Amino acid sequence: MRWGRTTCGVWASAIMLLASTGFSGCKRPVVGRNLGTSVISQLEASPSFVRAGVALEIRFTVSGTTPSNIVYSLGGQPLECDTEIMGSQYICRHPGFRIDQVPQGPTSIAVTVTDDQGRVTRGDTEVSFDFDCPTFVALSVTPDIAEPGQDAVISIQASEPLGEAPRITRAGRLWEVPTGEGARYTLRHPVTTADPANLTNIVVTITDRAGNTNNDCGVSGDLLFGVDQQPPSVNASSIHLERGEPGVPSILSATPGTFSDDTGIDTVQVFDETGDVLIGQLNVQPNGAVSATYLAQASSRVRLVAVDHVGHQSSLMLVPERWRLSVGSGATTRAGIHTAVRTQMASLGAENMTDRTLEAAPDIFASDTRALTVRADIGFTAAGKLPNAYESTFWMASGYDTKNKTIVVFGGIQETSNRTTRFDKTLLIRWDQRLGEYVSTYGPTPQEGLTPPARGGHQIAFDDRGCGLLFGGQGPSVLNDAWRICSQGSSYVWSAIEPAGEVRPAIRRTPILWDPITRRYFITGGQSNASYFNAEGSFFLREDGASGWQWDEMTDFPTSYLDRQNHVLYRDPDNGNIVVGLGRTSPSDVPQWWLFKGGHWVSQSLDTSMNRREGFGYAYDLARHLLVLWGDNTYPEPTKLEVTTLAGTSTNSLAGWTKTTLDTPLPRAWPTLVYDPDRETVVVFGGRRYDGRFVPQDIYTLSMAPSAPFVRTLIDLAAPRPEGIEAINLEIKATGHGDDDGIGPGLVAGEGIEVMLWDYRQNRWTKMATTTSNANDTVALEVTVAPERFISPEGVLPVGITTRRPSTVGVTAEVSVNLVNGYLTLRGS
Repeated sequence: MRWGRTTCGVWASAIMLLASTGFSGCKRPVVGRNLGTSVISQLEASPSFVRAGVALEIRFTVSGTTPSNIVYSLGGQPLECDTEIMGSQYICRHPGFRIDQVPQGPTSIAVTVTDDQGRVTRGDTEVSFDFDCPTFVALSVTPDIAEPGQDAVISIQASEPLGEAPRITRAGRLWEVPTGEGARYTLRHPVTTADPANLTNIVVTITDRAGNTNNDCGVSGDLLFGVDQQPPSVNASSIHLERGEPGVPSILSATPGTFSDDTGIDTVQVFDETGDVLIGQLNVQPNGAVSATYLAQASSRVRLVAVDHVGHQSSLMLVPERWRLSVGSGATTRAGIHTAVRTQMASLGAENMTDRTLEAAPDIFASDTRALTVRADIGFTAAGKLPNAYESTFWMASGYDTKNKTIVVFGGIQETSNRTTRFDKTLLIRWDQRLGEYVSTYGPTPQEGLTPPARGGHQIAFDDRGCGLLFGGQGPSVLNDAWRICSQGSSYVWSAIEPAGEVRPAIRRTPILWDPITRRYFITGGQSNASYFNAEGSFFLREDGASGWQWDEMTDFPTSYLDRQNHVLYRDPDNGNIVVGLGRTSPSDVPQWWLFKGGHWVSQSLDTSMNRREGFGYAYDLARHLLVLWGDNTYPEPTKLEVTTLAGTSTNSLAGWTKTTLDTPLPRAWPTLVYDPDRETVVVFGGRRYDGRFVPQDIYTLSMAPSAPFVRTLIDLAAPRPEGIEAINLEIKATGHGDDDGIGPGLVAGEGIEVMLWDYRQNRWTKMATTTSNANDTVALEVTVAPERFISPEGVLPVGITTRRPSTVGVTAEVSVNLVNGYLTLRGS
């Protein structure tokens, strides 16, 4: 049966939090003063902790007589409730309360029954209303990133005692049940490979005794937690390191997706090439990118390693790099811009060009503008000075020491109307690349017995060991002594030699030749004391390792071979002939041209205009295969201005002679001409006039056709040659013009330039690009095949630029360079 709805009241009480769990209400009846026959027992309310909207059920048992009335009260206030009777069991069900209907905290429930006699029996119990969600006083996971084999420890402290153990999940997977009681719980979760390898939240859900959860109020129980199973991954191709000019900071950047990891990258460490020196540390964006970051420029390549939050590291890898190529301002040790007028680009073995670095590269930051123009004029060019004392000095014995790149000069004569001065000093003339001229310094101090006596001489013949031979000459009388000068450090030392064999006659006005094939000196002709011409002056001088120096006389001359002085003596590189010719002959002035090879003399015809040509200086131009003569004929004939040359082989003596009128220095007799093979030019100085005019002490170079202007740019990386060179990219802006066929004047000038790179493997220049016109003056050069061969181990990239066509007489070649720069691309690993 059911009782009809009774009127109950609500009693307001203070809100309080319960500290105990499992409150079930009081089951013992509280009996009134007048105990009726209807007795209440086993009174209880369920649930004992009530949240908003949850039904409340009150159960009790009535023994004795059936109650005539039942009244419910909550907190002393009537409670409206329907009663259902099931035998002796009475049940009151309330659908639930709003938070504005009852206060929070423990609240008493009273049930009063009245029997048919009007007597009252009362029972009391208690419930607790809880409308608040549990929150987290403390929630943590240690460590926040773990790897398989580690434990993740979750510590939970709630704001109130919980009705059940917290529920913990990650990536939809339920973890173990935490241990604890009240408001504190702990879980130690063993991390395995089954845990997803990423950063995924741990979700913790807590429920209080009333059934409220943290989620009901939007309180997050999320803990960011990562499982790291792999080291970081790096996409090297997405890394960009731009290395600026030497001294300029490098810029490193990476595109999104470059760096990735299970749980994210903590840092990227940048090292030098050894991997030992830390250069910098980079922050990685969440998308795996690195924004442009300045780094101090390393002296080598750069390596990096990515480190994740667990400490896992990627392998140490070389970063792909792009190095800016720049000549700079010359501040780096080996950078420079050099120029020269030559037939071929100078090798890197000698400082044989003019240093134009400071002139052409004033500012490393001026967009690498390198404006420079070089002209190749055929003729004489001032190139230094001898000491003032050498004004109007002639008969200076001279030779070029190829080993030490030095012109060695001894002696000389000055003559005036009333005095003759003979020099006993040694001059050393060397090219100064910085000044762009020849500079003279004195050699060994004159000392009797240790250096040659004063004299006027003709030549010093140098061998390939840095030693030269001086023989004879004009002192107070004609001399027949032999002296050897050898390099010692930066200077030279003289020593007298006394060869075995017949003492040779005193001789002057004779050249000396070193023959590298037979490794001996050859001397022929000249003037002696005994006669005007020397009939016995043809002999060899050689050094015998066992017995020292030895004279070997040459006696098997053809009957038509005439004695001579002031003549030409050289070795023809085209056919190996030793050539003797020109000069003044005796007993008659007959132009002769003799070739000696293999013990045999052969006579060649000679142009009659070359008769009695003796007051000249001469040198053989090895680069152009050209015999060059300049100077006066025998006094008192008029001064000769032209330069006379023999082109081609020595067998071309009849048709190969050319006389060219050039703008010359002051015409003179007995000038000294010495060929400088390192600069591919004839060096001219000294001489005399017969009219009393002084000859200046100037040094000149004589450039003959064909010649071309050359620009050599040395790009210094300011670091050793790096590993992994993938490409060299050069941008060169230049124009050029010269003689279109390279033969002579009267032709249309040809335009265009040539670009060369120095191949360190083959030790030579390699032509890389040619333009046939100046319409497009930019050469974009890319080298991808073995590019490292063009960079020295020290980190120098030589670039050569010249005209496509050379200078000839009447047509001047010119090259103008405006820009030389580029990039070096280095692959990563």
